[in-house]
Amino acid sequence: MCSQDNVKPGNEVATTTAPAILHRSVNFPAFTGDINSYLANPEDAADEHINRSMYALGDALKTIAITPVQSRYINEQAARSPVNSILLTDLFHVYPELLTQVNGYLASNPVDNAANFAQLVTDLVYDVAYQPTIHVPNIRTLSDYTGAPVFSPGTQIDELPDDISDAIFAWDVQSDGTARSIAVNKTLATDTDRPIFAVSMIDGQTLAHIAAGVQYEPFSFASSQQIGSGHIGTPEAKLEAHSNEFTLKKRFESDNNSELNVAFVQSTVPTPGVGASTTVGYAQNGIFVRSINKSKINQQQSIWQYVATDWHGNAATGTLVTNVLLGISIFGMPRLAPTEEAIFNFYEDDWINTAKNLGIMTNNGRGIDGTRKYLNEWYAFNPAANTQFTFNYPLLFDNHPAGTWSVNISNGNADMTIWRVVAP
Repeated sequence: MCSQDNVKPGNEVATTTAPAILHRSVNFPAFTGDINSYLANPEDAADEHINRSMYALGDALKTIAITPVQSRYINEQAARSPVNSILLTDLFHVYPELLTQVNGYLASNPVDNAANFAQLVTDLVYDVAYQPTIHVPNIRTLSDYTGAPVFSPGTQIDELPDDISDAIFAWDVQSDGTARSIAVNKTLATDTDRPIFAVSMIDGQTLAHIAAGVQYEPFSFASSQQIGSGHIGTPEAKLEAHSNEFTLKKRFESDNNSELNVAFVQSTVPTPGVGASTTVGYAQNGIFVRSINKSKINQQQSIWQYVATDWHGNAATGTLVTNVLLGISIFGMPRLAPTEEAIFNFYEDDWINTAKNLGIMTNNGRGIDGTRKYLNEWYAFNPAANTQFTFNYPLLFDNHPAGTWSVNISNGNADMTIWRVVAP
């Protein structure tokens, strides 16, 4: 465990040359609390080490004065990324002078035994090994890339006015090079034209999926739920799957509330005689489900949330006639080959962090992810094993209106019930 003096929060070196980027007027509230109390985690030394590592990298980046050209490059790369982020190793490959400056900072401000960037990365291990990123959570709501960046170590804080919730600590670098400690939440990040450069992490599983071409839908604060668009056939018997009874058995947050969120996606796959893949609809991180106070852990909640639709085709038009989730006959219709996939997952949402995998469709390479600190912060299914066969859709949808009306999901993180709902 490192001492608080290693990173010297609150005693950062002021930027000697102010970034020559246009500052836009934004009313970020000041943060006057003790940041050390948020970095510390007496119950989890590994988490505290990562907190202080993220703080050190954030402090280093805001101290060394990112140039307008470098800032634009970070924004452009984040905009091209399905997880709105750039690896710090990739940034340092393009701008090696930044690596030199970060190494200089860490030599004077080591985190435990990490006195350089390479050693700091080696030590970023929690449930799995991670690589540091700069995550730009508001990249898709920026009007341009000229705004002066706001730097953050991604540390969540809660000593704020009632109207500022789910906020993180950040630095606003002033024109004289000094840094003002501020609070930023989703609303402020959406309203500003200044990019939020938040130090975060990404895991090898998600990186491998991105490299392999898995299609993650890029998250945007402006995302909205999209269901039923472009489906083949007609919803002659539109059955849906919804959660209701929900019990969190584990907390992933150190602050007062757990932010429960959902990600789901549903799409067709190529079928002989039908044609190519057609997206049915998707909802990707950004559909906020529920904030659950820490006092409610291990207490059952009622949380109605859509997760899938049981579309099937129309015999009159000669299109697909089947339960398209798994090719199961309903209402006596003939069974065809499986033609559709649907996956979902619930997770602990941390909007400031780089998104991580939540599941992959087996046939068409479309995936779901969620913005969270660690890969293991999921509530329904282990992401590494979450495919269209993980949840028992046939048990829920087959033989309607008879048969099973609900399916229970239980693991070490949560218990929940998914219900069959007859939609209007």
